[in-house]
Amino acid sequence: MTGQREPDEHRTHERRPGLGSGRPMDRAIAWYLRGPMNRVLYGVSALFIAIFMLMAQTVMAQRQARQEVMLQDESMLTLNALMEIMLDAETGQRGYLLTGNAIYLNPYERAKARLESEVSALHRMAERSGDEEQNHIAQAEQLIRTKVDEMDHTVELERAGMQPSALAVVTTNAGERAMDELRQELAWLRGEKMVERQAAFDRVQLLESRLLPLVGLLGLGIVLLTIVALRGERHRAWAEAEARQFIVLRAANDETQLLARELNHRVMNLFSVVLSIITMSSRKQAPLAEVLDDIRARVHALSLAHSSSQGVGSKENCKLADLAANIMRPYAEDGAERVRMAGPEVVLAPRMVTPVGLLIHELATNASKYGALSVESGLVEINWQEVSDEDGGRNLVFDWIETGGPALSPATSSSATPPGHTAPGKAGFGSRLTMMAAQQLGGTLARTWPETGARVNLICPLP
Repeated sequence: MTGQREPDEHRTHERRPGLGSGRPMDRAIAWYLRGPMNRVLYGVSALFIAIFMLMAQTVMAQRQARQEVMLQDESMLTLNALMEIMLDAETGQRGYLLTGNAIYLNPYERAKARLESEVSALHRMAERSGDEEQNHIAQAEQLIRTKVDEMDHTVELERAGMQPSALAVVTTNAGERAMDELRQELAWLRGEKMVERQAAFDRVQLLESRLLPLVGLLGLGIVLLTIVALRGERHRAWAEAEARQFIVLRAANDETQLLARELNHRVMNLFSVVLSIITMSSRKQAPLAEVLDDIRARVHALSLAHSSSQGVGSKENCKLADLAANIMRPYAEDGAERVRMAGPEVVLAPRMVTPVGLLIHELATNASKYGALSVESGLVEINWQEVSDEDGGRNLVFDWIETGGPALSPATSSSATPPGHTAPGKAGFGSRLTMMAAQQLGGTLARTWPETGARVNLICPLP
């Protein structure tokens, strides 16, 4: 159809262009990423990070303050327990010394048993206290030992039957003075712990009051981020819509240019075919009227073929045999078997009529200008069959075979590579048009030029 023979072998495969694959989309997305929404998003993200850091610091400080309150409560319990133990021990000691009844030793012994664990707690309290508190704690421990030694000594004297000696030790008031000083030390320590506990409790309340505004800021940040996300999505959708519109407009412009080129190409081919028809008809030894009628019939058949290749009347399904016969009718001279067609009944979907008709018309035009149909001895065989693939799908296998045509040479084919000649250059517009037709069908197109003539093979899926 192109006025030029095709290269050794071309295969075209189906392409499915996507809206997101064009360069305008990339530019639109890049514009969006550089836009003000991106800066707002960065600002909101920084705000979130700052709020989370402040909340984390607040929660950690609050936890430490609560732990300090608990430690002060534990220290106060220890101090109260020590005072209670010493009073219980002294009560048991005095009762035993005054009555000699061993029953009073029970509270004394229980108090001493508890004393060891509470003194250990007092040591732990000293480890987390300041220097002044540690001095008071050491003084309290010394007074506890003094008082306990005094009580143990008097109890041992009483057990040995030396009650007067035991009472004499008591009347020295050394144990009483130790008890009073211990009471003062423990009272001072309790006061300090009360102050520290109140300070820790105040810090907890302060941190809680600071946490509430942070939660409010976090909620505000979430609302702001949602607004930014919605606006960003709107801008992104707008950018994508602009990119799609640009791609659609560019595709429409490309299609318009292609149609204009195709129209010009087909008009030139029609002139060439008409001249070929006139030339072939003039070879007949017949009256002028008969030759004119023959030319008129051929040109009319050519118009029918042109209509078929353009899809006129192809709203319904069309049989491949009828389409091929309609297009090839102008090229069969006097009913001679210059065009042979064979194949089962294959019904083409409406979308397949135009590309298949275009392909046959282009091949026939090419053959009439440079191939088998350009000489009287030439023959074109058109065969097709329906085959199944591995997935169970139906495929059309279409073969165009030329024999008896003129020998190929670079002078007659600027895009063919016949045996023994050098490839002259790139394919012409007609060649690209046939490739486009195969592409529209979603199939593959192969061309070869053996010595017997041109061969074209099309494989495409059937609906």
